[in-house]
Amino acid sequence: MGWANWVLFRFVNKTVDDTLKLKFPNTDDHWGYPFAGTKDTNTRNRIEYSDIQQVDIKPKGSYSYGQTGKPNTFAGMEGTVDIYTKATAGSEEEKIARVFYSCSRHSPKNKFTISDTAPGWQVTQWGADLWGDALGSIKIEVRRI
Repeated sequence: MGWANWVLFRFVNKTVDDTLKLKFPNTDDHWGYPFAGTKDTNTRNRIEYSDIQQVDIKPKGSYSYGQTGKPNTFAGMEGTVDIYTKATAGSEEEKIARVFYSCSRHSPKNKFTISDTAPGWQVTQWGADLWGDALGSIKIEVRRI
């Protein structure tokens, strides 16, 4: 059921002087719910998207959170998260990239894409399981090039 559909994201900021922020452009369209980052995916303490958006991912730092389908449902989970630089006194925020993920109960294949990467940035991922119930643990590294 939906509980078998999950992903654990670890966003790693590889920059030396940019603080990163995560934003969710369409939370009303998300399936499932976010949970606090943990290595134990059996413990899924629900958090709000607004909690995640408050987090500053400092230079050379990281932040983890998960997304899960709801127990006893056939909905699976799906969502979109945008990666931004944090605005400072001397600069506006800059959108770096968009991440889309989906573990549908109605499809044998999961989806994970990184798109709209801004010039001068590199966003890479490791770990997406496109054929299992869960997308699994995915590390997303963000760096300037």
